[in-house]
Amino acid sequence: MLEIIRTTEDQDTRGLVAYSLGEIGQGNPDAIAGLLEIIRTTEDQDTRGLVAYSLGEIRTRKS
Repeated sequence: MLEIIRTTEDQDTRGLVAYSLGEIGQGNPDAIAGLLEIIRTTEDQDTRGLVAYSLGEIRTRKS
């Protein structure tokens, strides 16, 4: 999945990857790093919002 983040500019694809990474992110530093990379490399506000939501879900599940 991380390779998809690095190679695609399609925002729908990046959003789906963000959602998937959010689902597997707890205790998975690679997934969290991937989500952070999406935030750093996209200007699409919908995608950034989905990433922020996914990171929040990881945080919530961890607590």
